[in-house]
Amino acid sequence: MKKYLSDLYKRKDLVTYLVISGLKAQHRNSLLGYFWWLLDPLLGVLIYYFIVVIIFRKAGGPDYGVFLVIGMIVWRWVNSTVTSASKSVVVQSGIITQVYLPKVTFPIGAVFTQLINFGFGLIVIAIFCAIFKVIPGLNVLWLPFIVAMQLLFMMAIAFPLAYLCVFVRDIDNIVSHLLRLWFFGSPVIWPPDMIPARGQWLLDITPMYHFLVGYRNVLMYNASPDHVTLFCRHSLSFLPLLDDLLLQLVRI
Repeated sequence: MKKYLSDLYKRKDLVTYLVISGLKAQHRNSLLGYFWWLLDPLLGVLIYYFIVVIIFRKAGGPDYGVFLVIGMIVWRWVNSTVTSASKSVVVQSGIITQVYLPKVTFPIGAVFTQLINFGFGLIVIAIFCAIFKVIPGLNVLWLPFIVAMQLLFMMAIAFPLAYLCVFVRDIDNIVSHLLRLWFFGSPVIWPPDMIPARGQWLLDITPMYHFLVGYRNVLMYNASPDHVTLFCRHSLSFLPLLDDLLLQLVRI
């Protein structure tokens, strides 16, 4: 394992190349180019805002626009990371069969590519905060902590999916449906208080709920996140799993 991690560190330039090439490939042939990094999440938020507020008239308060944009940007990060990372090893199979490379570099490259995209999504959140006059307080300094915890959590999801997709190609199709179910089962576009008290346990076992609450606390309500839940339950608890999955990827 130590030798594998040493080889991985020596290939850090490959991870950098995968991240840069992944970013370039996303909108390489589009007319607006890299402007889509801002336009794509912005359009997604505007569509859901139009459906929920204008058509169904289900506005969740005067700050619902910021509430919605935080949920959509955070979810977009999850969805794009899981989708791209699950196919990362299979897509690069032509290179892998010709040259020895640490296989885990491919899901890692996918994860960090989407992390940079999430950074552009934060700009969209800042725009909405300015429009709705929501000014974050000092607790916004906890934002890097929440991002780091979610990054660990998503790596623990990305690694097994990248491993399984090598042997079961149908996993990719199943993941898209599971992500859709996860989206509507998490308070991305609807407020958590819609769930009655007797169903609160469903939110407690949903990781996205705790991450969304953390982001909204530091960006909207000037409150600190639930450090124990984010660190111990959703991130630290996945570290042994990450270690096991690295070993599995070694054997591919």
